Amino acid sequence: MKQAQAPRRMMPSGKIGPFIVLGDGSLLSIYVEGRKSAEWRKLDVAQHLLLRRSSDGGRTWSEPEAIVSHPEQGALALGYALFADAAGRIHQLYLVLFDWEEHLPYAERKIEMRAITSTDEGRTWSKPRLIDYGHSYTGSINAVTVLGSGRIVVPFSYLSQRQTGCFVSTAIYSDDHGESWRRADSDLALDNGGSESESGAVEPVTVELPDGRVWMVIRTQAGKLYESYSADGGTTWSAPSPTAFVSSNAPAGLLRLKDGSIVMVWNHCNGEPFRGGISYARQSLVAAIRGADGTWRGYREIVGMRRGDDDDQLYCYPWMAELEDGGVLVGYYDVHLARFEQSLVFRTVRFDPAWLAEPEAALGKELYGEEQFAQVAATQAGVDMAPGREGAGALRLNVEENGPSAGVTWNFPLLAKGELAIKLRTGNRFAGAYLTLAESFLLPGNRQAGLFRMRIEPEGGLSVQRANEGPYLPLPGKKPAAVAGANGAAAADAGGWREFVIGWDCTRELASLRANGAFAGMLPQLERGGGVSYVRFHLEAEGELLIESLRSIAPAGQKEGELRQ
Repeated sequence: MKQAQAPRRMMPSGKIGPFIVLGDGSLLSIYVEGRKSAEWRKLDVAQHLLLRRSSDGGRTWSEPEAIVSHPEQGALALGYALFADAAGRIHQLYLVLFDWEEHLPYAERKIEMRAITSTDEGRTWSKPRLIDYGHSYTGSINAVTVLGSGRIVVPFSYLSQRQTGCFVSTAIYSDDHGESWRRADSDLALDNGGSESESGAVEPVTVELPDGRVWMVIRTQAGKLYESYSADGGTTWSAPSPTAFVSSNAPAGLLRLKDGSIVMVWNHCNGEPFRGGISYARQSLVAAIRGADGTWRGYREIVGMRRGDDDDQLYCYPWMAELEDGGVLVGYYDVHLARFEQSLVFRTVRFDPAWLAEPEAALGKELYGEEQFAQVAATQAGVDMAPGREGAGALRLNVEENGPSAGVTWNFPLLAKGELAIKLRTGNRFAGAYLTLAESFLLPGNRQAGLFRMRIEPEGGLSVQRANEGPYLPLPGKKPAAVAGANGAAAADAGGWREFVIGWDCTRELASLRANGAFAGMLPQLERGGGVSYVRFHLEAEGELLIESLRSIAPAGQKEGELRQ
């Protein structure tokens, strides 16, 4: 059976921004050029909305053309709010920032929402007009949903007067193609994130489900995305509640495909870096697909850490469109947390939705695939390729004496019950290695967190952590639980390669371990989680570890991901 195309990074020249697919299958993108937010008073700095087009699925783009100029005070900020209404008119909502002085608290700053429209697929545009969204400060607008009825729903969050959980999510909607707007009757508040400025129910996104309800997914600081539903087209909304999706303080993206499937892209992370005690981990963007049976499949990484990235390099704010050939094009911000405005770049990646439905995966023989798609997240040092058996490549982790630690993290389709087959060999110098299975992304540079945790000891034995922050305790097995190549441990073959199979069942919160075909022991689940989709190998001290292959295995007869939402 032919495998679907894995993600491919697009490398267009010049800047682009959010995009939509036009009637002829071409793409239209709009982006901002001009002042930084702190330069909102600088009238000598020109600023514009610019438009570019692509006729080859986002590989190449036309020269930019200015469609809106803003010479007066205020800094332009482009929301992810480019859409076509039921009549075919194109709309772009954008924001204008005022009073953006460093000493002013965000509650005293002002953000206006404006809109432009085009009736000829972007050749000409209306003059900007103000949209009254009922508040003075909004977070980024990350979605607009045009319902089957023709109603336009714009979800957003506003900065309230609350002392904790400061942002509140709601929506505005229009039944006359954006000529006039009404406010939803519901304000969705969450008391999480403390008094930090980016706390509460932040930057929601929406999509219309096949049953006609509108689903809202909300960014929070609680370690999970939250959700709300509207059964009346966005007029009223249910109280927000947690989803099963692990997430840091970052917004998701939603897209309904032509066949009715729903694709979600989000930061499936919940760790470093922290700001004000809140996780801003955005090193991994994953995608999942929901079919007619309500099951989410995939949880596959489409963008992740590149060689040389530190923990503050982030990939976030996904935007999606379904291309004419059925592929999905995802736009996202590539940005460094410590230099946000200075480093911000909008990039794109495309993938085949069928790839998300594949129940199993195997690590290829190279670190990078087509268009430099990284198969693993790796530390800046100590990870490369080395010769394996019969000329095949092996992933090598290597820590020199007194050198920095080395680690890799690999993503595969999420399974509540499944197995991971590992073929590896330790080097002559080996001070031990940590192996961790997790539901969400794990930084390769440390050994913290994870559902199931074990250690390969220097002499080749195996140990398991049975309590958080507890010691790694040896398994009772002798030679069957040993790894070849260290301190005389018996070799599986002349080259010293060993095979481990870890089988987990998150419904029972247990995992079993087989070493070279023999039962080696059980591992307890140390964190709450609905499935496993990441493995991490980490070396803290001197040594070498070669990984020949990794393969995730779905249970016989199941062959699918299995988290219902």
